[in-house]
Amino acid sequence: GGKRTLAMTGKYGDGWLPIGYTPELFEDHKNQIVDSMNENERTEEDKQDFQMAVDIDVYFSEDAETSWAKMKEAVKVSLFKPEILRVHGLKEVEGFDFKKYFTEYSMSNQDWIVKMREAATTIPDKIARSSTGVGTPDDVIEVFEKFVQAGCNHFVIRFWGSNYFGSIDKFASKVIPYFKDQEK
Repeated sequence: GGKRTLAMTGKYGDGWLPIGYTPELFEDHKNQIVDSMNENERTEEDKQDFQMAVDIDVYFSEDAETSWAKMKEAVKVSLFKPEILRVHGLKEVEGFDFKKYFTEYSMSNQDWIVKMREAATTIPDKIARSSTGVGTPDDVIEVFEKFVQAGCNHFVIRFWGSNYFGSIDKFASKVIPYFKDQEK
């Protein structure tokens, strides 16, 4: 998600697949890729064929709050990065050095792992929940719609919960038909 990587993606790539993104960060980074495509005079065909994907978690549940409680910490940790803080106007956590965490501390210093988890909890639930589909099919559709509006044209989905195949069936019978109807 660095500026240089996004510019290279626009210049040479045929797709992009981030993980741990909100729709707002997705749109911000997508725009940087599109700008690079334009600056590097990519063809209209290249632009049309480019896969703007996102890796997203889905947890179907009639009790969205209980399900969210089970996954909240993991989602917030996956979102805790400078770009999320910037796009959402959140303050950086004092004393937390992202560069050092990801290059020096993350695997060798347990104190920094704990500090990172604590810092990640500062991300508001509303922002964190926008990055994952949790709840009923209608709740999931709402999240997917926001990513589509942000420019996503391809999803890679990880299903949470105990009924994996049931989740796939529910997605196929409730969510996909909604989007197919939107294309008409």
